[in-house]
Amino acid sequence: MSEVLVDFARPYIDAAKTKQEFERIIGIAALAWNVSFHTEETPEELASRLAADLNLPDNEGLKTALAEMIIRRRIWFAHHDRVIIKYQVTDTGRNYHVTVISTLPGQLASGNTTE
Repeated sequence: MSEVLVDFARPYIDAAKTKQEFERIIGIAALAWNVSFHTEETPEELASRLAADLNLPDNEGLKTALAEMIIRRRIWFAHHDRVIIKYQVTDTGRNYHVTVISTLPGQLASGNTTE
């Protein structure tokens, strides 16, 4: 699941110049990934609600990126049904490594997790 999250965030990762920026992109990607399972709302509605709930700056660019990520997960990563529980970014000195803990496949509401 770690590689999946990095692949999912790849269109945005190149913008990261520091570890903090990389972590922020991975965090936003993980958040967008998880909320994308809420199909009763459009991606735009989810992005707006998420930004408001988290007191994020009223930034249309951020809302657009969140909505794009939600759509991206639903279309290109629809076969992955795991929820991300926790992630960690480690600086290896040459690049950043992402470790993810997630639910098991097919168990969105379960407490079973795996790395």
